[in-house]
Amino acid sequence: MKITGAIFDLDGTLVDSMKIWDVLPGKVVRSFRAEPTDDLAYQLAAMDKQEAADYMIKTFLLPCTREEVLNRVNELVDEEYSSIVPLKKGADVLLEFLHSNKIPCSIATASEVSQAEQAMKRLGQWECFQFVLSCMQCGSKSSPQIYYQAAERMGTVPEQTLVFEDALHAAQTAKKAGFVVVGVFDPSSAADEQKMRAVCDFYLPSLDDPVFLNQLEQMI
Repeated sequence: MKITGAIFDLDGTLVDSMKIWDVLPGKVVRSFRAEPTDDLAYQLAAMDKQEAADYMIKTFLLPCTREEVLNRVNELVDEEYSSIVPLKKGADVLLEFLHSNKIPCSIATASEVSQAEQAMKRLGQWECFQFVLSCMQCGSKSSPQIYYQAAERMGTVPEQTLVFEDALHAAQTAKKAGFVVVGVFDPSSAADEQKMRAVCDFYLPSLDDPVFLNQLEQMI
């Protein structure tokens, strides 16, 4: 197996931000004077932002438009990405390894392009990436389009492209689309670990896992 490119999810994979998304939907609903359900974040997990906004408006009868919900979401998270959210353990080691070996990397995220770029610049990792694609433009990760578009822009093919994901539904999508899938542990998806291990080609307790780095060295 030869690897010629890498696509990274952002939240829960590159940055430790899933706690934000666990509580954010409830904050948004309450800001419009409605009461969310306890499982709201779980219900929205496989949706892109537009789908999630529509779901919240319909389910909780919010007196607002999709655009107003999306603006509220961005208001709540922009500061987190630009000044607070940290890198996941080992991300700097893995990114430097790929960058030094001239493996093109990109980000495919449900977050806004600007939020991913802000976070990577603040954390000193932006030079490791060629670009960011957002589900806002490409559709949710229940469809492989965002991965196909990223690979095409990097000039790689799925069977030679790593996709790093912490979420089961995204890993399943990438695997069915023919990519080499690397599952990344995150506490928010710990309940799916065994299913992730069954789906993914590799599963990492942290991004700087030495066994994986040794294997990767043989594939580039």
